[in-house]
Amino acid sequence: MNTIWLLLPDLAMIAVGFALSRIVFRDESFWIVVEKLTYFVLFPSLLFVTVWRTPIVAGTALPVLGAVLGAIAVGIILGYAAQPILRPNPRQFASGVQCAFRF
Repeated sequence: MNTIWLLLPDLAMIAVGFALSRIVFRDESFWIVVEKLTYFVLFPSLLFVTVWRTPIVAGTALPVLGAVLGAIAVGIILGYAAQPILRPNPRQFASGVQCAFRF
């Protein structure tokens, strides 16, 4: 399938949002409220409904779970292994090591 056809719905939504922000909803306070609504209400509910409707089969979920936990473990190990080499101050190390496994 052509890549542009895969991206067309996203690009169209961006274009419609841009047009609405320039023509109809010019007030910035409106967009602040919409962003909060999306972030705190709509997106979490979308995630919840999607997870709720998706059947989880142990045979297919366990290898994926193992790969995810392995990647997190490697991130933690590499993050802590970098401490003696880089010698950062404790605050920088704490934030940096969290970035190593909280992706």
